[in-house]
Amino acid sequence: MSLSMISPTILCVDDSPLVHSLVSRSLEPYDVRLVHAEDGMMGFHFALNENPELVLLDVKMPGLNGYEVLEKLRNDSRTREVSVLVITSETVRENVLRLLKFGIQDYIVKPFDESTLVDRISRHIRLHRRGISPKPAVPRAAEASASSKLRNQKLTAASLMPKARPTAMTTKLRLQKFNITDGQPVDGIQETTLAAKIDDYVLLLGSMNAFLVGIFMKLLEVGKVRVEFRDRCERLTLAEGQEPMDKQQAMQLIEGHMTRKGWSSSIDQPAGVTQQINLRSEDLVRSRR
Repeated sequence: MSLSMISPTILCVDDSPLVHSLVSRSLEPYDVRLVHAEDGMMGFHFALNENPELVLLDVKMPGLNGYEVLEKLRNDSRTREVSVLVITSETVRENVLRLLKFGIQDYIVKPFDESTLVDRISRHIRLHRRGISPKPAVPRAAEASASSKLRNQKLTAASLMPKARPTAMTTKLRLQKFNITDGQPVDGIQETTLAAKIDDYVLLLGSMNAFLVGIFMKLLEVGKVRVEFRDRCERLTLAEGQEPMDKQQAMQLIEGHMTRKGWSSSIDQPAGVTQQINLRSEDLVRSRR
């Protein structure tokens, strides 16, 4: 196996000595050839002459910034296909979308730790630990095909932007009402939100209490509940694309809605409510068969 296959070249372009130190420390256990550039112009020069498999690129630098380096890399036939992993504190959506236009392969937000960096790098090039024999070589044609696939894995806007935490407003529900006397469905299936349904039940009961928390906790954890209350009988189901949550996530979501409403975090049971709600959790797996 050739040396270049065992020791890929990684070019780190950043004006921060701390970043260079962290990158060096993170990659020290691996057979890689690490090249350092302290500004954008030096980074572009090294990219032309060192033939790196991967460029770790900062955005905010004196002289040529990361955007300008990316533009030069993509406009030069010698570096057009090089994989680029952007390392930056930049999170403004417009600027992230601007980075996308250059077809970067990955994106890490500062500050980051060593394990995160190694994980991201290993997605795009092979990392072999020093002193450990690598696995048998992949046939050259297969290796070229795999390398081509990696180069063509460009990020999308959805994958770059951090996922927003779900809220009661963004958690979608499906509602099916039933006739309280004969149990037959009425009005068809309706779409609503968790926030709207919590507010609806609070109006019925006059407060946000332990029973309501129990209903919505079970809904978020299991995915489906059936509620019988006075003259009301209905089934609430997480809408398509909404995944069940664990208990901690569900509680944080409900508490977040309570906080936005200015409700007390105390959910003591008001007198007389104990027998008014019949909550039936339904097996989510069985219900989807």
